[in-house]
Amino acid sequence: MTLPDAELAALSALWDDAPRTARQLCETLYGPPTPGGTATVQTLLARLERKGFVLRDRSERAHRFAPAVTREGFAGAELAGLAERLSSGSLTPLLSHLVDAGQLTERDLDDLRGLLAARRAADSSPRHEGANG
Repeated sequence: MTLPDAELAALSALWDDAPRTARQLCETLYGPPTPGGTATVQTLLARLERKGFVLRDRSERAHRFAPAVTREGFAGAELAGLAERLSSGSLTPLLSHLVDAGQLTERDLDDLRGLLAARRAADSSPRHEGANG
């Protein structure tokens, strides 16, 4: 599910530092809190909570908010949705474009090679299932 920019900014701030109150988040996003700014952030947080992206801790007077999803999990779901819409679920065209367009740094490429090597090793290792092994 793609989020509007304002909701994504609030979620991103929570990924960077959580839990946070609406007032603290308002300060992070907009500078010194104002009643209007805090109300805007409270609305954003309520939407994110309804969508399942944010958890609310009501144990104190000032409710605290934390992300319900990881940045990596969210990014993965977004990429999978994009791949589904653009290329029947295949990420190959997206990755090919990033490589061909020079958008990946050497470090990115090294990280991808490491991930692929780890995946291959995991896929080729024998799997032990049940207690019969």
